[in-house]
Amino acid sequence: MPRFLELSVSLRDVLPRPLRRFRVRAQSSFAELHETIMAVTGWGGGHLWAFIVEGPMGDDVPIAPQMPDGDPIVIDDFPALDASHLRLARYLGTRGGTACRYLYDFGDGWECDVLVHDELALAQERRHRILVDAEFAWPPDDCGGPFGFADLNEALRTGNDPEGLVAWARETFGWTGTLDVERLRREFEG
Repeated sequence: MPRFLELSVSLRDVLPRPLRRFRVRAQSSFAELHETIMAVTGWGGGHLWAFIVEGPMGDDVPIAPQMPDGDPIVIDDFPALDASHLRLARYLGTRGGTACRYLYDFGDGWECDVLVHDELALAQERRHRILVDAEFAWPPDDCGGPFGFADLNEALRTGNDPEGLVAWARETFGWTGTLDVERLRREFEG
């Protein structure tokens, strides 16, 4: 019987705080969770990323993709474990922790909280991921992290946009600053 983790991902250092809540199969790898987060946020995935989970001794354990030469990414002087080989169920849910951090685009410096809300057995479920809820527009990729996103939102709110941030976000990413939950659901679950 397929087991799912109901997770949420929300941005740190951004108000109002964008949030996505979804279900994903517990046997998914952390690399698959990264792809799921890309799909639910609209980010493109062209940057380095990592998860930081709590290890058995209470220490931070980095999990990330391997570099093209096969070497691990090093985070805070620790080589990251390979995200493509580690299953969520080992680190999150009933056999693991209730939260982890997700780091994306080390240049822009996005930090997200990933929380475990539930673990479910869904006998008839054929989908691999399910959108549960979403709040607020997610920032477009490459907008400059929390400070750049604040500038973009201010330009959208006031119409004062001498740098052309809003036009750039619309033309490059189709970003409008609004959230259409039903469209997101179709694209995410499709």
